Amino acid sequence: MLDLSLIIPTYNEAESLSELHAQLCHVLPPQGKFNAEILYIDDGSSDDSYSILKQLQKTDVRIRIIRFPKNMGKTIALAQGFKLCQGNIIVTLDADLQNDPGDIIPMIEQLNEKVDLVCGWRKIRKDPWHKTIPSLFINFVIRHLVNLDIHDVNCGLKVFKREIIKKFQLFGKQHRYIPLKAYFSGYYITEHILNHRPRQYGQSKYGFLRFPEGVFDLLSILFIGKFNRSPIYLFGGLGFMIFMVGFLILSYLSVGWLFGQWISSRPLFSMSILLIIFGFQMISIGLLAELMLNLFSPDYEPPYDEIEPGDEAK
Repeated sequence: MLDLSLIIPTYNEAESLSELHAQLCHVLPPQGKFNAEILYIDDGSSDDSYSILKQLQKTDVRIRIIRFPKNMGKTIALAQGFKLCQGNIIVTLDADLQNDPGDIIPMIEQLNEKVDLVCGWRKIRKDPWHKTIPSLFINFVIRHLVNLDIHDVNCGLKVFKREIIKKFQLFGKQHRYIPLKAYFSGYYITEHILNHRPRQYGQSKYGFLRFPEGVFDLLSILFIGKFNRSPIYLFGGLGFMIFMVGFLILSYLSVGWLFGQWISSRPLFSMSILLIIFGFQMISIGLLAELMLNLFSPDYEPPYDEIEPGDEAK
């Protein structure tokens, strides 16, 4: 087993690859402290990225190249890298040179028995507004809905223990939320302020249109993370509130009916019946989800340490 695996998704970054690898070799020299591998995931590049990677591979035996025949997206590229990597510590890094490889070693040093993942924080971010504003919104929502005090969950530079990737799968474009998925799996997350740099070559592959996708992925992860073991709390809670609103309206109308008021033609009467039915359906969905969870879900095993007699608890 290797000490370290660097996973670098690459899509049309031919201009930056040689400089990036030179910086990596300066930070992580071939005969250095870490026995490392460097996985470049060529995500269907249409420029000279693959040929440059082949040339770099001749000069550095640590390089492994995984090439997709067409662009599959960053999530699939990272997932494939996680499947093939061999290091005890995993580093994800973008190939656009905006994140400084010099931050990798300090982030590795932050890992310990209590810290499982270190997420980069682009505190002074050198990006246009259409990338920073959506990111600020997403991170604001996460900090206020989840007890996870991370300022930049979508940063491409992350360092974490290998065991984390065994606890979840990535779907859609959920690579943005690896820290959030790790948090819901029971791991401890911290962050490191990065030396973020402006983009030197080419153009960003992501635009403002990815914002709705990010919101949908976030909703999916929040739902699964919070309610994957107890869906009745969500569906049952919403259903009970809706049912009670309908019941209270119907009770109010029933009191009027007892005093001679005709209620069947009132819109409130129809609405109360619909709310009661809809609330009951929501509760039923929650119960069915609980039934399916108990029938088909494997037993959940959180990360833990077993303290033997005589050992000191740390």
